[in-house]
Amino acid sequence: MTHLKDVKELHGIRILKQEPLETLLAFICSANNNIPRISSMVNKLAKLYGDPIVLDSPAQSAHVLERFPELGYAFPTLSQLAAAQDELTAVLREQQFGYRANYVR
Repeated sequence: MTHLKDVKELHGIRILKQEPLETLLAFICSANNNIPRISSMVNKLAKLYGDPIVLDSPAQSAHVLERFPELGYAFPTLSQLAAAQDELTAVLREQQFGYRANYVR
């Protein structure tokens, strides 16, 4: 394991612990892209194929979704994406994923 020699140089860095599938697909979406577009593509995947996120109360869920609509869905599982395999490439191309749609499939 590599040890950090001077942690002060990394002030403000945030290390994420994302699920491997989400990390892989976000990386595929990142090819020749900017950060806002990558985020948009990842959010589209979640909205199209993920499960709705339900908070403790319907009122709380509605409040959060009103302010942050992109946070309303969990990232899809491999099973959810596999269930949509026949339509996945065409739908993602319609959603402006371009050539990346072939790699998500």
